[in-house]
Amino acid sequence: MPFLWKSQPTLKYAPTPEIGKTFQQSLQVCRKHCESQINEHGNQILINLIDKKKNEKLLGEHFELLINSLKVQSESAL
Repeated sequence: MPFLWKSQPTLKYAPTPEIGKTFQQSLQVCRKHCESQINEHGNQILINLIDKKKNEKLLGEHFELLINSLKVQSESAL
């Protein structure tokens, strides 16, 4: 996931993840990652395979928010 997050190591199968930093900082990290991938490999197709029902739901929703924000920003720049 191209943003700042962490998960405390535990003996549980799926520890609860936490989003780090602010939304704007996550957006900046995500933008830099996406730009570097596009520059190196060309246009990209993103597929979100995060489990949207369990502990990973928070990460999946945050990733979707970031990508939608980047999409809106790039469309408004045209």
